[in-house]
Amino acid sequence: MNRQTNTYEFGRFRLLPQECLLMLDAQAVPLEPQVFKTLEVLVENSGHLCEKSWLLQQVWGETFVEESNLARNISVLRKVLGDGVGGNRYIETVPKRGYRFVANVKQLISDETLLIEEHTQSKIVVEEETDGSETVETQVPVHARRTSLRPSMVRRAYVVAAFPLVLLVGAVIWFYYEYQNRRWAHESAIPEIDKLISQDRPLAAYLLSQKAERYLHGDTALAHVRDEATLIASIQSSPAGATVEIKDYLTSDSDWFRLGTTPLEKVRIPAVTFAGGYRRTGFRNTQ
Repeated sequence: MNRQTNTYEFGRFRLLPQECLLMLDAQAVPLEPQVFKTLEVLVENSGHLCEKSWLLQQVWGETFVEESNLARNISVLRKVLGDGVGGNRYIETVPKRGYRFVANVKQLISDETLLIEEHTQSKIVVEEETDGSETVETQVPVHARRTSLRPSMVRRAYVVAAFPLVLLVGAVIWFYYEYQNRRWAHESAIPEIDKLISQDRPLAAYLLSQKAERYLHGDTALAHVRDEATLIASIQSSPAGATVEIKDYLTSDSDWFRLGTTPLEKVRIPAVTFAGGYRRTGFRNTQ
């Protein structure tokens, strides 16, 4: 049984898409799933321009996300790869278009086949009595036997043996990232939200508070600064099912932000003068 695997090498790194694994020398580099997927798409299309809209489709599929999520993934990858350190370049930004993976990539394709040959040397002894008192032995050889062991069986054995270790490593990585995220929310996000409010930028404060709340749900300090930048509202449409988007009315180049689908009951929105938009299939868009 054969299985084709693709491996990509660039610099000191090795990317194994089938295993969702990035190796630096002999060490695994932990990456969030969407960050890893972003790197995989860029490497598989190395040397070619990857448009932002196309990258968003490849990484998140039909899920609606802002370009800032893609920009964050690129920023994380540049830090992990050491882009720009010691003259190393990996990801190039093409202004207003997208990104290009510029490092030299070597693709390795291999077929995995595991074959075990078991050679046995045996004999069957048949005793025959002659008319006299002699016994004649006849030896019958047994041919060698070849046994092919499927790679899936070997992989299953490895998985069972390594499962407790994988759980432990996964738990350590999860707690580490959880701690880092909570620390960021406490030490960086809350002061930045307060600063944005003082600069009369409630929409930016609202978006940052939404992100920080994922890590500090129910935190009183975060709730205090969030309440200064937001208000509670209900939004209806007839018929229901319209997609509601808003943007900062006072900033001409601000992006649209998706609130959700009507009816929206008691949702938190930024306390800012904003433009609103409604979209529903089969109906004219309104702003």
